[in-house]
Amino acid sequence: MGFFDDVSRQVSSCGQMAAKKTRDVSDTVKLNAQVMEEERKVNNLYAQLGRQYYSLHTDREEPEFYDLVNTIRASETKINVLKKQIQDIKGTNNCKNCGAEVAKGAAFCSVCGAAVPKEEAAPGFNNTDFIKCPGCGAEIEKGTNFCTSCGTPLTAENKAADSSEDLPEAEEPVKNLCPGCGAEIDGSNTFCTECGMKLK
Repeated sequence: MGFFDDVSRQVSSCGQMAAKKTRDVSDTVKLNAQVMEEERKVNNLYAQLGRQYYSLHTDREEPEFYDLVNTIRASETKINVLKKQIQDIKGTNNCKNCGAEVAKGAAFCSVCGAAVPKEEAAPGFNNTDFIKCPGCGAEIEKGTNFCTSCGTPLTAENKAADSSEDLPEAEEPVKNLCPGCGAEIDGSNTFCTECGMKLK
């Protein structure tokens, strides 16, 4: 009988030790999660501190921060150039009122309805540097391989020819029209980009 009592005590002791280890592991995981959360907060605060310092001292940075500030400036400039290139490919600009992307040539923002000022032609702009896409009629720069508006591939003949010449007509896609002015609109727009009418 003593043998079974010893075995029973050992099993009970092992069970208690296993339960304690499980609790310890669980507590450790919880504490590690709390440590990681606090470290994340500290890193976010460091980032905010750095942004605040940068915004307050961009014109008068101390010598020890000169390289970091110049690296940030260079990256910000590159980001702006890349974003502009993306918008040129997509054929969009940002609305001055709400910042939403608006198609180039639109008269009104499709999100907030604000009037979009007409873009003036850049100095040196020359219509002879552009051709009309045979698919959608958009003006695209000569030498481009695909239309940036509709994606139509441009053959060597298309690139060399003017849109007024006889080119095969592309099938017309189904168009959404504004009930107010009849202008073609994107189905996802909230406002007509031509007359500003709120769309259902």
